Amino acid sequence: MRVGALCYPTFPSAFSNRTAAAPAGSPAALKRDIVYGGILQSANNRFLLVKGRHSGKWSFPKGHIEPGETALECVCREVREETGFQILPAPIRCFPLKGGTYYLFWMPIEVEPQPRDQREIEDARWFTVDEIKGLQANIGVTSYFRALAGELEKENECRILINN
Repeated sequence: MRVGALCYPTFPSAFSNRTAAAPAGSPAALKRDIVYGGILQSANNRFLLVKGRHSGKWSFPKGHIEPGETALECVCREVREETGFQILPAPIRCFPLKGGTYYLFWMPIEVEPQPRDQREIEDARWFTVDEIKGLQANIGVTSYFRALAGELEKENECRILINN
């Protein structure tokens, strides 16, 4: 079974919204608190996760936006820091999850991750969906697979209705 992308809009305005230094507590300052992350799915239907050194939990590469950065620039920077990947394909989907906004990248090959930020990241590896179920994962990972399971269930219900 191939795990697909969730059905959410592609490329929201967050891709082009640049943040600037804003007074604390203002709406613009609150935007900086949003987490942006990358979901990297391989052609082998495995997902790249990173293990936080302090939390001990596995998560998608993610982080907070810096002043003057777009959401996509933030995601690319965080993926580079946490996995060592210098180049990413264009994201194919974007969707909000508990814990932040994430962008799905289809990776044709599984490049071996080499985390650069070893103060925050303890490990990085590719996992199957079944392997992920046994991990201590953060809210972004668990909400992604919970939402994905709901989408697959709806898709199966539609097939049953169509075929009957």
